[in-house]
Amino acid sequence: MKAIKLLPLFLFTLLSLTFTACSDDDNNGSDSSIVGVWEYSEYYSDDEYYIETIEFKSNGKYIASEVEYYNDELYTDSWTGTYRYKDGWLTVIEEDGDDFVLEATVTSKKLILTDEDGDSVTFTKVE
Repeated sequence: MKAIKLLPLFLFTLLSLTFTACSDDDNNGSDSSIVGVWEYSEYYSDDEYYIETIEFKSNGKYIASEVEYYNDELYTDSWTGTYRYKDGWLTVIEEDGDDFVLEATVTSKKLILTDEDGDSVTFTKVE
């Protein structure tokens, strides 16, 4: 069960690393293709789950949040920053100034982020 509690930290760390795209069906790096609300969810059981949402706005800002319900407790967190997306490269700049350059595969419905070890997280576009 301890591993499940560490999932949010794992996902945040995963997003903070340099990623490698695993497909070439992106939208030719169009700056607007990443704009929207993207969601990753994992359900451990009927009443235990983890959901991470990232909204990339057209003004170059993003809002991210995570919700986890586990052992009858609700955990939440959120953060904001700015981003640049061009030609398949996503630069995320957090509020504290830390920045990360990511390679992302974006289709009309999926955002796939894969780390250098081949581990990937797939977000689904919800808006």
